[in-house]
Amino acid sequence: MSGTRLDQVLAELYPEHSKAALQKLVRRGKVHVDGERVLRSNIRPRRRARIQLFLESPKDEGESITLKVLFEDAALIIVDKPAWMLTHSNEKEQGKSLADLAVKQFGPLPMLMGEQRPGIVHRLDRETSGLMILARTPEAMEGLQAAFRARQVRKQYLALVHGRLAEEHQILRWGLDAMEKHRDRQQALPSGKGKNAETMVEQLEQLGPCSLVLCRPRTGRRHQIRVHLHAAGAPIVGDKIYGAKSAPRLPEGAPPLRAHALHACGLEFAHPIHGGVVSFESPPREELEELVAWLRTNC
Repeated sequence: MSGTRLDQVLAELYPEHSKAALQKLVRRGKVHVDGERVLRSNIRPRRRARIQLFLESPKDEGESITLKVLFEDAALIIVDKPAWMLTHSNEKEQGKSLADLAVKQFGPLPMLMGEQRPGIVHRLDRETSGLMILARTPEAMEGLQAAFRARQVRKQYLALVHGRLAEEHQILRWGLDAMEKHRDRQQALPSGKGKNAETMVEQLEQLGPCSLVLCRPRTGRRHQIRVHLHAAGAPIVGDKIYGAKSAPRLPEGAPPLRAHALHACGLEFAHPIHGGVVSFESPPREELEELVAWLRTNC
């Protein structure tokens, strides 16, 4: 990152903090470069520069966050998950997940998937933002789980990728399986090997060196869209695992992203109680919209 503006460097190194929060730290003299306090975000640190952040005592963010609700009734809740929020707690992290916040906000939720997953029917990766369904009753959860298993839930994701797709409309059919040395990561395999996975993709817009694409996964494998797009030669912008080493940098001056550019923008399914079809949409989060607008104007 030698020669890159300090604000972009900070956004890359400290993605858990917002751009506004990082800029505030700079203005307050809480950022030092090579031992010297800096007060401007537009300086360009040299190669191997030492950057220090002096943070105040962190507060319990879970107490102040309120989940954005798009719909709720007696059976289910539709929320818009922020990027960088865990779907549910795990052995390493407790109390700051979407599931934990949902219990605080809506009260007890069914735990058919375990005590750490109250109300959780499906999940999104930590950095992925967008629409999620929470079940309020055991009957609703069972009905929704059955719909997901039967592939009757229609999901749409908006992704900003490097490069462009080989075809404007295509179906990606690589099989998926865990990497031998990195079991938490997936790899794309030839069709017929690994777990069957299908993703319909559509090129929406060319934005200079990037493309805006719409993804409709037919299956729900772990990291499916991210791995499929990487295998197709169009890795998601900001993805720190798949394509991080081979992907080119964004153009100089482009707004940085705190999380990878993948957003769950659409859901359609039969209501688990009355059976009527319901559908929901979510616009891209602010930082992703800002980057797309910049690329439209400058590329």
